Amino acid sequence: MAGSTGALIDNVIQLFKLMDSVYRGTLTSDQENAIRKIQAELSSVKKEFSRFLEETTAMKKKLLERQLQSLRNYCHLTHKSASERSEGISRVFRRFLVIVWAKICVKSAKICVKVLRLDDIVGTLAATVSTPASANPCGKTRVMQSSEFDQWCQRLALSPATRDFLAHLRASPPVRRVQGRAQNVSGTYASRKMGVTIQFESHTVELWAMYAMEYDAQVLEYFDQPHTLPFTYQSPSRRTVVASHTPDFLVLRQDGVGFEEWKQEERLRALAVSHPGRYQRDASGGWRCPPGEEAAGRLGLSYHVRSSATLHPTSIRNVIFLEDYLFTHRVAPDTAAQILEAVSATPGISLAALLRASPPIGVDAVYALIARGGLYVDLLASPLKEHPHVRLYPDQTTAEAHVLLLASPCSAPDGTRSAPGAVSHLVALHAHAPLLWDGRRWT
Repeated sequence: MAGSTGALIDNVIQLFKLMDSVYRGTLTSDQENAIRKIQAELSSVKKEFSRFLEETTAMKKKLLERQLQSLRNYCHLTHKSASERSEGISRVFRRFLVIVWAKICVKSAKICVKVLRLDDIVGTLAATVSTPASANPCGKTRVMQSSEFDQWCQRLALSPATRDFLAHLRASPPVRRVQGRAQNVSGTYASRKMGVTIQFESHTVELWAMYAMEYDAQVLEYFDQPHTLPFTYQSPSRRTVVASHTPDFLVLRQDGVGFEEWKQEERLRALAVSHPGRYQRDASGGWRCPPGEEAAGRLGLSYHVRSSATLHPTSIRNVIFLEDYLFTHRVAPDTAAQILEAVSATPGISLAALLRASPPIGVDAVYALIARGGLYVDLLASPLKEHPHVRLYPDQTTAEAHVLLLASPCSAPDGTRSAPGAVSHLVALHAHAPLLWDGRRWT
């Protein structure tokens, strides 16, 4: 497949050169023969790719569904554009231009490259140190298969109408393209979890929210610009306002599903004054959108307004820093065992102290284990580049117990009690380990 894809790309490049001759009306007989040859090779690649898709697992087919739909839409636009530009060209070459170039070249080339990219990721994962799936910060690196989606819907007791609606959205492209403005920077993020690119309209709010969702084990799937909702609410002058609104994301979580709209905290405060019927404070101090909740509720879904105030800059920057280590850096088993042994023996050891160990340990190996869940670090505490302030633990349970121990006064053998944090010796704590407390045994 890789060799066919390389030949396909070369043919596409050559085909684009020939298109210039088509438009200029200077197509020679040799070029005509070249076109026929390329057309035959592209048709062969298309057939090979079709066979490949048939043999591919249902998981990979799901990964490509949204990309396929986007390419179908793109091919439709290309078909229209090529038809308009092919006036004056013979019927044979016009048909070739529209059908072969638009439908075979664009779709086959992009999808083949996409499949190969996914295969590269799978190969890289297989070469890394094996860690439990639950320990991976990402939680999962693929979308749900059909059976998993059905089980998830059943567990949440979603109605058949809601289930069908979600299935439609999961297989559909975004309903709108984001646009950059003077106040924001838009773009796309290549999501490994979703297997597609996700749009963002703000690089400090929506993009950061994507990073948070990408590595949140509770988030199963998320889709950008998923659906347009009709809003009806009252303006400050008591006038009924009817508007259309496209939320930033549709988010499928372990315990629920709904639309999410992300905005700057300062912007939400201003909107609460100018549009009090649309944006309001809730009882917990967060934000809500009553018309959004009403519109989403009719579809059996929730609607949440998310504020930039909930995004911790240190945590997001640490996630961005660790992203490459999750997939690219290989850790030797002996090195991983050495690191885990040292951290288990001294929970809460600083990264600086660990790097001074003998034999020496490379910092990249530590970062890779953190990224894959082999070690636990509180990403909110400090930047990972500040080695003296980064505390390492075997797992989150040990870290939480360690924090409680440091915060509690302890008793010395003579009965005196020391201040919190003045612990001279710490016992390595493990989940489910037996503990003798006040004369009673606990687990």
